[in-house]
Amino acid sequence: MKLQMEAQHLRFRISEKELATLLDGGAVDNLTTLDEGHHIGQRVTLADSDHASLDTRPTPWQLRLPRTAVAAYARRLPTREGLHFHLPRAESAVLEIQFDVDVRDSARTRLSSSS
Repeated sequence: MKLQMEAQHLRFRISEKELATLLDGGAVDNLTTLDEGHHIGQRVTLADSDHASLDTRPTPWQLRLPRTAVAAYARRLPTREGLHFHLPRAESAVLEIQFDVDVRDSARTRLSSSS
């Protein structure tokens, strides 16, 4: 998993293998160790919900995505278009979450398996 952060925008990009893990009911984890006893982690799972949610306390962050939306997205792969979610936050801020599968990995995986 790759995570990009800029202001109120988080982009979670995963591989085809990680997508398969999610669709099979598993979790995808990412952990960065900053120094002794300090690390930042993220976990992505699917949930039977219509909305995405992000819980940032405690680490690892828990991103829960709607299972039906991710499954529908997976059927469209490979594509450069990801999923977008807008999560209201304190002080009238909105956190934009972008979720996508690496398009090069997706094309390589899906095109080679269809041959």
